[in-house]
Amino acid sequence: QLGNNGREMLNTISINVDRITQLTDDLVGLVNAEREKSENEEFELGDILSEVRQRALERYQGEVLICGDLPLLLGDKARLTLVFDHLVENGLKFNQHSVPCVEFSVLDMGIEYRIDVTDNGIGIPPNQYENIFALFAKLHPDEMYSGSGTGLNIARRIVADHRGRIDVSAVEGGGSRFSIFLPKDGSRLTSPGFRITGDGKIEPVR
Repeated sequence: QLGNNGREMLNTISINVDRITQLTDDLVGLVNAEREKSENEEFELGDILSEVRQRALERYQGEVLICGDLPLLLGDKARLTLVFDHLVENGLKFNQHSVPCVEFSVLDMGIEYRIDVTDNGIGIPPNQYENIFALFAKLHPDEMYSGSGTGLNIARRIVADHRGRIDVSAVEGGGSRFSIFLPKDGSRLTSPGFRITGDGKIEPVR
């Protein structure tokens, strides 16, 4: 039989095992995102966002809104889906609103699309906008929000591979907006996209 100290030790072990398991899963996800690359294909953005919405609402309370006309995209369908999965999960998880909400919208900017993923969550301090994309970056302790801080780093890498970029900004009234800029045809784009160098920095691709 275990006393109070024994039960506390077992609880601590259980928590740490869960964290290690989460970290392992996230590292596997990072490796797969880098290795499992497919040929670019044309696909309906609306189709994958509907799947993203369904998966997210199976895990979190709230709503995911898909607004306006959605275009055909040219890219790696599976990896771009992973980007949207991460952003929606963050928007619903890092949220204290009575009805957590994430909203998708798209703006045609000529040679590229801007895909906005807007949430009503807890927001991100402006001085952390760049830091949140670092590998294993976490702004909050594990006791408040689970995760190992790999999702946004994976998202940035995937978007950079598509010669695009991802920005973050504040939303009036609280929340964050992640704007993903994707060229309509990266193979023909003459203006620079962005890529991640070996030391983790972002630089233009011409």
